[in-house]
Amino acid sequence: MGLNDETSERVPPLTPTEYALVMAKNAANRLGFALLLVFYREHGRFPPSLAKIDSGLQAQVAGQLGQESTLPDRYDPLQRTWKRARAEIRALFGFREATVTDADNLAIWLRDCVIAAVSSDLA
Repeated sequence: MGLNDETSERVPPLTPTEYALVMAKNAANRLGFALLLVFYREHGRFPPSLAKIDSGLQAQVAGQLGQESTLPDRYDPLQRTWKRARAEIRALFGFREATVTDADNLAIWLRDCVIAAVSSDLA
């Protein structure tokens, strides 16, 4: 659901919290932000670009917002607006980008698990 090569299905409408967050955006950015939010909610990741989102999903979300389903030009993945939107959406769902400390903690955890597994095999 959502990508051009997948079957378009209806997704649940924006929740009141999501709708309030979307409507707080500049009118020119609302559809792009809402599409990122819905795609992230349904797939657990962001699309490589808004153009990769299924036109049926675009129309559905635009309808919820009472807007045309014309994609904004401003949502270039390398621009600050896109990065800020992704950070807000991650925060909404309780996620954040991984840090170097997270990677270090993961390495320690994996090492401890391997040592425990090897130790139990040797016993």
